[in-house]
Amino acid sequence: MIRRNIICFFYVVFLFVLPGCWDYRDLDELSIPSVGMYDLQKGTEKKEGDLNVAGIIPVLYSEADKKYRIEYITAKTVGETREKRSSSSPDSYFPGSLQVGIFGENLARQGIKRATDILFRVSKIKDTIYMAVLEGDIKDLEKIEMKEYPNPGVYLLGLLRKAHKDSFLITTTLYLFEVQRITTGKNPVIPLIKMSNNNIVISGTGIFKNDKMIAKIDLKDTRSLVLLRGGRGKGRIPFIINKDGKKVDEGTVDVKSSRKVKVIREGNNFTFFITVKLQGRLMEHYSQRFIIDEKPNITGEEIERAVKKAIEKDCREFVKKMQEEFKVDCLDITKYALAKWRNELQDKVEDGFIENVDIVVDVDVVIKEIGELT
Repeated sequence: MIRRNIICFFYVVFLFVLPGCWDYRDLDELSIPSVGMYDLQKGTEKKEGDLNVAGIIPVLYSEADKKYRIEYITAKTVGETREKRSSSSPDSYFPGSLQVGIFGENLARQGIKRATDILFRVSKIKDTIYMAVLEGDIKDLEKIEMKEYPNPGVYLLGLLRKAHKDSFLITTTLYLFEVQRITTGKNPVIPLIKMSNNNIVISGTGIFKNDKMIAKIDLKDTRSLVLLRGGRGKGRIPFIINKDGKKVDEGTVDVKSSRKVKVIREGNNFTFFITVKLQGRLMEHYSQRFIIDEKPNITGEEIERAVKKAIEKDCREFVKKMQEEFKVDCLDITKYALAKWRNELQDKVEDGFIENVDIVVDVDVVIKEIGELT
């Protein structure tokens, strides 16, 4: 009987204790940033210059006039800005909800490790934060008025997360950036964003060496970068067909991409063969006589040749630019040489390697679905 009473007592205690969260904090007591923004203080270009750190923070009070606020704190380090926030913000700061990291162009050129180091050392912060470099000042984001979204953070998260899924654009997370930054022979790339007509758009890609942005490329070169860099992409490619000096057709194909890389060596000379494979369907064209005619003006093979010619030209121009201007392997092909000759190349691939190899690009296009005239 006594034993039964003791057991019942503990059951009753557990019923009260187990559901409890002793360290809980009401949501309306927290500052929950959806976007972290990092840049050098405006007008400062020195390495030791102050950082301007900001957060887009949803407002959880239903009575508030605005659905979000942007907090700016300036200090020598990101950690110091959090200390300063304690004296200027009435809410407890909770960075674990961070979804997007935006880095100003000036900071990116000096090195963003100064801003990202703390993100890796705080266990509450996830490593799948989506990254972008802003062309302009982070305070320009204050000018945005997005009535369709509760705050710009929701828009930015959606924009950066799905960018690579239906177009030839780059998506980079904090974890992916760090892995590429510290791996021999790899160099990170981060999407560029900018303000355009009271909106935020992806404008290109930043090319990095370690944690410093060394070059910017536009959307056309970004497509070449994505195709040559590998991974499975998807997007639309326009084409033009000329005959006897006249344009006879133009349109768009919807394709998926993949690549194959082969490397051969003759002494100290290395040659990389990159085959870009494009496979998809015809989306649109304007020619009035096409495949179903007895004597068509345009054939599916001609469309494939037109796409192949245009993409090969763009890719080869990009390779030349990479070797002569960027001088870093942003195509992620050095790993194929390291896989075969790592002991010899380990200490040589970071400087003067990619500039002096031969890179041969071939594009293989297959348009399976041609469709009918409408």
